[in-house]
Amino acid sequence: GNGNGNGNGNARRKMKAPCTLVLRLEQFEDHSDAYEWDCELDPSDGAGVVSFPDRKFKKDEFESGASTLFGDVTIDKNGKATIKGNPVFGRREKKNKGRNLAVLGNRSVLAIRVVGLDIATTASETVISEEIFGTTGADQFNLKTGYTQCSNGDLNFLPTPDEPARSITNGVYTVFLNENISGLTNSELQTKVVNQATADLGTLNTQFDHVMLCLPPIAGFGGIAYAYVNWYLSVYKDAWCNYPSAQLHEIGHNIGLAHSNEGTTTYADQTGMMGYSYSSDEGPRQCFNNAKNWQLGWYADRRATATPLTASWDGDLVGFAEVNSIPATSDQVILLKVEGDDVDYYVGFNRKVGINSGTQEGGNQVTIQSRPLGTGYAESILVAKLSAGGTYVISNFAGELVTIEVLSINTASVPGVASVRVYKDSEP
Repeated sequence: GNGNGNGNGNARRKMKAPCTLVLRLEQFEDHSDAYEWDCELDPSDGAGVVSFPDRKFKKDEFESGASTLFGDVTIDKNGKATIKGNPVFGRREKKNKGRNLAVLGNRSVLAIRVVGLDIATTASETVISEEIFGTTGADQFNLKTGYTQCSNGDLNFLPTPDEPARSITNGVYTVFLNENISGLTNSELQTKVVNQATADLGTLNTQFDHVMLCLPPIAGFGGIAYAYVNWYLSVYKDAWCNYPSAQLHEIGHNIGLAHSNEGTTTYADQTGMMGYSYSSDEGPRQCFNNAKNWQLGWYADRRATATPLTASWDGDLVGFAEVNSIPATSDQVILLKVEGDDVDYYVGFNRKVGINSGTQEGGNQVTIQSRPLGTGYAESILVAKLSAGGTYVISNFAGELVTIEVLSINTASVPGVASVRVYKDSEP
């Protein structure tokens, strides 16, 4: 093992070094959600994360993957930590050790299947590999093809290379636990799986950019999947490991994406994958909303910024699914950012074709999301879905009246085009 002093029975151990706070976001089948702050142990304290059952921190209290906690902390064998008195919060400089996840380039993925004495992940290694990576090409829409297509090749999730000596095949490894596991909670099972995988393979997040745990269908796993923000780990209840919308959503959290909301409802922006997930194997074929595409740095050469307090903006928007049909000489854009208010607005044409043919909301309309300033972790809100002739009026845009107007939409052409105008009330 790791010499991490887990001990036997109810042995508790003292935390020796600050741990790194990681935000865990869990989704449930009824479209509700929950969060929890866990803490990644320093290597000197062993593997994995601990939870704080008796402390409830606020969702926005820390920066996931960067904030640290230390103090008089003891940890039990199930990874539950107890804090005596007031902990000390700090901040670690983000090193590029699997923390500051880039949103461009290639990232390695290891999926882990779990076998206990009494229950095992339903899908075989072969099936899991096919459903996540499309290993033979039979599975068309999955984590690998989804991100590559949605980013137009900018971000690629690849199976970690085969290692016969360590039984890693087509991106999948099986952890065997020599005990009954069906009575555990998902957190307890997660701790055991990470500890065993670490004993088998060594520290995970220094070797693999992302690790996906495909857990058996234990009763104590109430949700369908969860992931840690700006961190390497995502966890799925059995078949949900095979569904592309869950894969893209949870790995989205790993790379710093927050939920896509509509009105006051978390997840309800169904134009893209950071809304609800669906128990479907080959769909829905959709990607990410305007705010997320901008945050991730995608379509960088097809962007425009409107500053309506200074000047009006007129231009043509094309859907990201048709980016490769834009003539090289054209000034058509995929993403329009409207700035100058205390939030930013992101405008795009949600063209419902190709990789976006399954968008669940606002298909072939101009969609607008708002989000806090900047490109860090923040939830977005779908504020408008406009057809030709439609307007979205922002009544207090830094004290002014600003209108986003769709002059026309043409879906007969390739690429389809939405003509948009953004202006202050004084210049219609």
